[in-house]
Amino acid sequence: MQLNEEQRLAVTTVDRDLCLLAGAGTGKTRVLAERFLYLVRSGKAQADEILAITFTEKAAAEMLRRLGESFNSDRLKDNIGTIHSLCYHIVRSYHAECHLPIDAVVATEMTTSAVCYQALDETILQLQQSHRSELQTLLQTIPWHRSGSYRDRLHELLFPLYGNLRSSGWQAGQSLYVDVPDARLASEFEAVQKQLDALIALLDRPERSEAVKKQQQALPRFANLHELPALVQQLLQLKQELRGRWNKQTELSRDRLRKTTERLLTLLSQRLAKPTYEALARFLDRLDAIYWQRKQQRGLLDYDDLQLITLKLLKEHHKVRDKLRQRFRFILVDEFQDVSPVQRELVELLHSDGNLFFVGDVRQSIYAFRHADIHSFEMLRNKFAKATGSTLPLTENYRAHPELLDLLNDYVDVHDASLTEGCAHGPELRPALHFAKQHAPPIECRLVRGESAAAARAQEANQLAARIHEIVENREVCIANQESPRYQQHLGYGDIALLCRRSASIPLFRDALARLNIPTSSVAAGGFYGTREVQDTLTLLRLGVDPMDDLAMAAALKSDFVAISDAALYQLCRMRQEQGGTIWQYLLQVDGVLPEELVPEQDQQRLAVFFVWLQRIFQQRALSLVYPSMEALVLHSEIEAKFVHNYEPFVAEQKLANLDKLLGLALQWDSSGNQGVIPFVNMCEALQRRDVKEPQADPPFHRGSVRLMTVHAAKGLEFPLVVVADLRRSGGRAAPPIASDRDGKVGLRWYTPEFGALNTLGYQQIDTELRRRFQAEEQRIFYVALSRAQEHLILSSGVGGRLEASWLKLLLAQFPLAEYLDDEAARPVEQQEIRSFSGRSRLQLYLA
Repeated sequence: MQLNEEQRLAVTTVDRDLCLLAGAGTGKTRVLAERFLYLVRSGKAQADEILAITFTEKAAAEMLRRLGESFNSDRLKDNIGTIHSLCYHIVRSYHAECHLPIDAVVATEMTTSAVCYQALDETILQLQQSHRSELQTLLQTIPWHRSGSYRDRLHELLFPLYGNLRSSGWQAGQSLYVDVPDARLASEFEAVQKQLDALIALLDRPERSEAVKKQQQALPRFANLHELPALVQQLLQLKQELRGRWNKQTELSRDRLRKTTERLLTLLSQRLAKPTYEALARFLDRLDAIYWQRKQQRGLLDYDDLQLITLKLLKEHHKVRDKLRQRFRFILVDEFQDVSPVQRELVELLHSDGNLFFVGDVRQSIYAFRHADIHSFEMLRNKFAKATGSTLPLTENYRAHPELLDLLNDYVDVHDASLTEGCAHGPELRPALHFAKQHAPPIECRLVRGESAAAARAQEANQLAARIHEIVENREVCIANQESPRYQQHLGYGDIALLCRRSASIPLFRDALARLNIPTSSVAAGGFYGTREVQDTLTLLRLGVDPMDDLAMAAALKSDFVAISDAALYQLCRMRQEQGGTIWQYLLQVDGVLPEELVPEQDQQRLAVFFVWLQRIFQQRALSLVYPSMEALVLHSEIEAKFVHNYEPFVAEQKLANLDKLLGLALQWDSSGNQGVIPFVNMCEALQRRDVKEPQADPPFHRGSVRLMTVHAAKGLEFPLVVVADLRRSGGRAAPPIASDRDGKVGLRWYTPEFGALNTLGYQQIDTELRRRFQAEEQRIFYVALSRAQEHLILSSGVGGRLEASWLKLLLAQFPLAEYLDDEAARPVEQQEIRSFSGRSRLQLYLA
């Protein structure tokens, strides 16, 4: 396929820095490869003088595959890869300048997390022994939402906080506290007093007027800063007094006063929380020092180390930086909308005038959980592309049906301000491919009612499964052959992807498809540590060290590995109670054999196998190796056969793939010098509590099966038919007691027994910004989901109840669907064409 004019210009413009605004399906990967080839063939550079940075290893492999036809791909491996692989090669080449041993190893996330976990424990122990007042300050003034020991609480909050800060470029010694000037506090206090006077003048009910006057008289003078706690107490009482119903005349004045009071409270909380901020900063500094020492002792680096050490090297060693700039005469960067502030700074330091080519689409920036910052793209575009270079768009779409592009362009128009957060995104997408004309639009919207939200979702899953079956079996949709437009082939199950925002939604739709014997393959972007098979394995490993834990024992006996009946478990618990002691002590007494008249033969056999395995592991626990224990569990339990027997083939394959991945992690753990089964189990459980976005293992993919995946897992892929399901459920966002931003600042929810929990100024500012960014990214994730479809798109949702920040609400801003969501209008709609408010895009509506 020949390059179009936009692509040709992007490939051949090499005399300046160039920013490429590449929309979905516009061929940016091909442009990157063709630009690389052009630079070499035109004599502008040798192949090893070009640096190509990709976002993922998979993208790097694809780039190498494309260029391997023209060059020796082995020679290019040091020049084509992710930002982490680039940093690794730089650190290895200049290890002396970095003060690192040449044999330093970049460890897996599990290994480095284990080291960090241990360093966190050491830091807590230090505080217990030498700095109890600081520990007390942290424990008393940070609100906790979960039960457990204070050690668990500190782990729960500070483990992810430390990781987020390091990824943002935070350095030890950096202040976390931003002071509030006295003048600002005094100004806000004066505003409260004036608005109190104005409100009292409007009150016409004597009892309410007296109550508010008492609050006004109780407010202390602001002149003495030692009275701040008393001022907080009185402001909280004033807020309480301002609750309830007010008349129309005083409502507006009351609301103004309440908002001003809340603003003053956040400022006062910031000032009073200063000791907590300082204690937290010292804690993090100690943690950082201990973590670095433990990594040095074992010769380890983590991924953040690679970036931060390289950044420091380039900043402090000008000769090294100049040498690298001379080596990399041209730099190509893909998916720049997904880089972090640290990664952007690395690219800036390697840049020389006129040698940078970076590609991105801010509408597809969906990796905030990896610290991607949409504004990094805009900052670099403004700095280089506007100053010394230019910006070019790619707008011809080689993926989607024209009507699907109308939907995408319409969506961008409606949500432009928040979707792109004010960043440049280029002009509209234009169709570049021929598709046969269709009478009905290739976009379906299916709204399903139910007696409850859960019933509506179940009904939605069943109807979607039936619709997919109908489309394929009745040959309703044909796939155009772009090389020969006259030839079309019928859509098969392997041409379909069903996308959900959250991996937790996937089982519902997978089960509905299975009931109609529709083959599926699941690809989840996260949730590995929370899967049942991983959790069951960890429970059994814990029992192998301490079989006296009755709760863990009961969970293990009901797991897929043992799977005794409820009746057998009941008898075990009854006999244990009669005999006294634990279930394990009772099993030892009876040598793992229960009375035949109480327990069926099948349960007898399962218990016997389990008893032998647990005895063997318990006797060998001194070996402290995880992999042999886990391997013995998998073999003795015959879990593979159980999965195959108890689950649909695609579910069994996913579970087995996850077990294989866990075995691989155990082998890495043992080979990295880690000791002990329990530390391994603790580490996995800590990663699960942190909600680490560890992907589930990729199961064997079956051609001819519907692919079920999250939108993140589908990024970079395309399918003839895409179903975006469960539009009512968006990604959830919990507000933690400690929040951090991309600049390394921290905000606290400050707590004392006298005042309860109060948002400090720092917390309020950071949380407000994080909420805004979260909502904007939700819009971009939906855009990415819509842009995966080539020829046909189905949008599906249960209806009823509150919409909040769901994708269905985003659709309502584009199409007049609100009347069909009203419970009063519960009438079936067989098929009805609905046009968007702009009249530009259309869809077929089905309501049941």
